[in-house]
Amino acid sequence: MQQRKRRPGHSYSVYVGSFASEEVKALVERQEEDFIHTEHFIALTFYSGSSQALAERSFSRACLVAMNNPLAYEVVMRRDGQTIIRVKAKRF
Repeated sequence: MQQRKRRPGHSYSVYVGSFASEEVKALVERQEEDFIHTEHFIALTFYSGSSQALAERSFSRACLVAMNNPLAYEVVMRRDGQTIIRVKAKRF
C-alpha cells in the first residue's frame, strides 16, 4: 500500500519584543539609541509550532502580557518566517 505524502505545514511563532531596561527604553524614545544592539532587547516567545489555532490564542495572551509590561514595544506573529501581524505597544 502506498503511503500518502504529507504536505509540509506552516510554521508559526509568536513573541513579545521588549526593551531590556528602562534606560534603553529612554534612549530609544529620545532617538539616542537604535535597534542595533541586540543585547538591549528581549524577545519573549509565546508559541513556536505548526498549529494556527494555538498561535492565534498565544497571540491574544501575548497582547495581554504586553499590555501590562511597560517595557514591551511590540507583539508579533510570524508564519514561515514572514510577519503576518504586528501590534505596536503604546501607553496612553
